[in-house]
Amino acid sequence: MNSRVQPSGKTRTSAASSTSRPGESEGNRRSNPDIVSDIKETAKSAAATLKHQASDLGAEVGHELNKTASAQKEKGAEALRSFAQAMNAAAQQLTGQSPAVASRVRQTATKVEALSESLAGKDVSDLLKSAANLAREQPAWFLGGAVAVGFGLTRFLMSNPPQRTAGRIGDRQRSDAHGS
Repeated sequence: MNSRVQPSGKTRTSAASSTSRPGESEGNRRSNPDIVSDIKETAKSAAATLKHQASDLGAEVGHELNKTASAQKEKGAEALRSFAQAMNAAAQQLTGQSPAVASRVRQTATKVEALSESLAGKDVSDLLKSAANLAREQPAWFLGGAVAVGFGLTRFLMSNPPQRTAGRIGDRQRSDAHGS
């Protein structure tokens, strides 16, 4: 505090306010480096929280994708088993007409059955690693195999008759025509 004597003879006191602001006491003032460090710490904390939440979400999504892929793998293995059974049935019918062709079809069915068992016994991540290795090492075989499998599965799935349901219009019309 400074005291000055006025010409009227009264003493006037005034506070030195070179750095203070109205309403701000000495204890409330903080330096800029303190504020900056607080902002940095808050930002780091928010970034760490965000990173942790993203990691948790990624793990959860990965787990769900793995479950879905495992279910699809099982369906694929079952489709291969069914395909092998259909090949064995075709080989049985061919035995009387062409034993050599029937033998080749049976051998192929055995290999398809072994493939389905191998597929069912492996983890999805192992299958993906194997496929990636094959694609890197033998790209022509990989593409050719993918095309062949696609054609084979498409033909197999298209050859299965659709499931009939009891409530279809065509079924009612046929039963009405026959008097039942």
